[in-house]
Amino acid sequence: LNQAYARDYLIKTKRPWLSDFPRPVPFHFMHSAEYFGKTMTVKSWESHFTSRPPRSQLEKISYTDHEQRMHRESRYGKDLSIALPKYRQSRSRELELKMEVISCAPQVFLIDDFLSTVEVEHIIDLVRDGSRNITLSRSAVHPGGMSDYSSDDDRVENEQTDTTTRSSTNAWIERGDSLIVDSIYRRAADLVGIDESLLRHRSDEEHPELATDHSIAERMQLVHYAEGERYEAHHDFLNPAFGNRYQPSRFATLLLYLNDVEEGGETIFPRAINSDSHDGISFKPKAGTAILFYNVLPDGNLDDLSQHESAPVIEGE
Repeated sequence: LNQAYARDYLIKTKRPWLSDFPRPVPFHFMHSAEYFGKTMTVKSWESHFTSRPPRSQLEKISYTDHEQRMHRESRYGKDLSIALPKYRQSRSRELELKMEVISCAPQVFLIDDFLSTVEVEHIIDLVRDGSRNITLSRSAVHPGGMSDYSSDDDRVENEQTDTTTRSSTNAWIERGDSLIVDSIYRRAADLVGIDESLLRHRSDEEHPELATDHSIAERMQLVHYAEGERYEAHHDFLNPAFGNRYQPSRFATLLLYLNDVEEGGETIFPRAINSDSHDGISFKPKAGTAILFYNVLPDGNLDDLSQHESAPVIEGE
């Protein structure tokens, strides 16, 4: 049946069917990228941090903190419930995030000023100061084929290191590592258009229609590229194991850039070919900027065109 559907799908859409039939369409919201240069504005009450809170106010947070936040929001509204407002932009107005379509196939969006300088520095400091036991280690790759998520946090089965394919180092940051990181997750949820509670552990009363109570998002992955390091062209989705009835795979990827790069280090989508870019599109890293792209199509198929790579860093990091 899957082969027959894949044949008909290829004839109709001119794209290969990379999933198992039947596969449900995404039930999360998806922004539409109808044409190049299209702009959209997304609003979020999670305004930028513009000054650094004292260390004592940046301790780890727990589910109890999320519960208290929910109670405040239900009583006072989101605008009066944001954390650490004195260290942010004016809380009297929402943060406006401008999204620009830079590719239609795959669907890729550029968001300037997603992070403030304070937020960028805080993410880097979480790894640099060593107080949270967050350390960089050699980045892993997956050899391909069928796989499934393991119980070990965000790792998937069969991961291995291969410096000829991916030579960077990376560390993992929990949403609960600080209120600044939590705010970035909430802002990301607003940007993508989903409930922030889906990006953390939930109580039984929150989204009871879902089969799980854990986050559908991975931890924040901080990746460091030194000079000469790169990540060759790859997809962010994996083909789930046949026996997994939920068929989990990455729905979307949000890349956050923490510094400018003097030369090299571009993010490249080699299959995003159009009349103006025969070699795909590329984006030069800029601190605070974000890139959002979808790994799946609105019909549920995995998007082969979402293949991307990180070009070697020539100067800088």
